Amino acid sequence: MRLPTLGELGYLLPEFFLAMLLLCVILLDATLSGRRKPWLVGFGRMGLFGYIYLLYKLEIPAKGFLDEQFSFLPETVYLKLLIAFVTVLWLGYEPISEGTGERMTVWLGALLGSSLLLTSDSLLMIYLSAELISLSLYLGVCLSASSQASRAALNYFLYGAAASAAMLYGISLQYYIGGSLLLNSFAQHALDSLTQIALLFFLAGLVFKSALVPFHAWVSSVYANSSATTGAFLAVVPKIAALGLWLRLSDSLLYKEGIDWQLWLVLLSLAGIVWGNFAALQQQSAKRMLAYSGVAHSGFMIAAMGVLPESRYAILLYAVTYIPPILGAFLLVHRFTAYHPDNYKTFSGLGRRYPIWGILGVIIFVALVGMPPTGNFWAKFFVFTEIWQSYLDTQRQVLLLLFVVGLLNTVVAIFYYLQIPYFMFFKPERGMHQEKADRLEMAFVALMCIFILWIFINPMSVLPQVILP
Repeated sequence: MRLPTLGELGYLLPEFFLAMLLLCVILLDATLSGRRKPWLVGFGRMGLFGYIYLLYKLEIPAKGFLDEQFSFLPETVYLKLLIAFVTVLWLGYEPISEGTGERMTVWLGALLGSSLLLTSDSLLMIYLSAELISLSLYLGVCLSASSQASRAALNYFLYGAAASAAMLYGISLQYYIGGSLLLNSFAQHALDSLTQIALLFFLAGLVFKSALVPFHAWVSSVYANSSATTGAFLAVVPKIAALGLWLRLSDSLLYKEGIDWQLWLVLLSLAGIVWGNFAALQQQSAKRMLAYSGVAHSGFMIAAMGVLPESRYAILLYAVTYIPPILGAFLLVHRFTAYHPDNYKTFSGLGRRYPIWGILGVIIFVALVGMPPTGNFWAKFFVFTEIWQSYLDTQRQVLLLLFVVGLLNTVVAIFYYLQIPYFMFFKPERGMHQEKADRLEMAFVALMCIFILWIFINPMSVLPQVILP
């Protein structure tokens, strides 16, 4: 193996910078006293802005580098920026406390793992990056203030360990078959039945990261027992990072003889959409409802991957429009359930008592359904449009099934997402909420709502030029 050139290493400069930032945060957290913690937060924010600047200035290579172990897809930098902006927002929102340094370490570790995962073509680096994300998030759940957080983190860890073992076994089996640790080895040996078995094991880890059926059972307890910031981070960052890997796999395996990758994607998507929606419909806990509905959203994210490359813009639009309402939803739910029971009745009459919160809640949950006038309407519209167009072109019945089931489940989502606005405005107040409103929290949720409404007016403005239809 030849030595890497400085030019090749320069393509990974943002990741090197982020790794150094993570190490500095760990060292500073161990040495700074409590009254100097604001310095640590300021240092972390400045470092993240430096990482974002390096991503903006990065010269994108036209092909793979470091012996084809890394490469950039058209949307790689865009997805990295999405995760980085979420991390910056969370550092701006998170109150400074004794656990601030640990939480910063968790988020920066997950960001570094996500950034590497979005660039990797090496199966070994993909595995290590996925494990860095997982280990960071296990710790993040443990650091939550809930009394059940440790139990939820153990549940998360056990499922993650099983998925990780399966993924590593799939990588080992594929190396035995093809003698290569590159991701495209699955496509090169697609006709081999052992390759299909190896791919199934490899997908176990990816399905776990995406919170898709059948590796989804951890989401309920983890989301219910995590803090608002940790729960929202879990709902966004692993999904966006895994989305990049789904796109890499689909680019190499779609329409490949020997593996019906389109059928695999449709089945996974249908399982996530149907199970997630009907599980969410049965919940009385707002956090558990958000957890199971996230499974359905993961299904929608990969629904259009079976009709690439035409649907690339629709997939990314769905990802970017998913972020603001889910962040806002977690903060709104936490605002009213932090000191009260986590059920729909807790929200009774709060839309009349706190009218601004009520309006923000309506916008957020209408967006999660995918109804106008929110940007999420266009995301679902374009996903369904591309699936329908592909069905017309190919006359493949599984695409018609996906289209019909997806539409019907969008209707199902109305019945659980709009329960919270219904209780806020149409149920009598229970007289439990006397705490002072948090203006920072309200301003943050309002910012998310403004972004949701703005995307409806100009949906294509949030996508990079290289993937526009």
